[in-house]
Amino acid sequence: MARNQSSAKRLVFAECRKKKGTQSKVAKELGISAVYVRKIENGTHTPGRDLMFRFSKYFGLPAETLFPDYFEGLVHDAHSDNLII
Repeated sequence: MARNQSSAKRLVFAECRKKKGTQSKVAKELGISAVYVRKIENGTHTPGRDLMFRFSKYFGLPAETLFPDYFEGLVHDAHSDNLII
């Protein structure tokens, strides 16, 4: 998903990641690269569904809380009758 103007940094995600440790530590524990964690945290990339759920379980928060920009886009599209599943 492309970055929209309001997605900037994912602040809740960033705070959760900082509580767990460095981007490198989180990446290693989840089996992904630190660069990918940084891009997800900054909102320049959105993880796929499976990784989104892994982050949710890892941080103990709903994916909707960690990735509000993504889910706000889905709600907006649903209200526009443009929801693509």
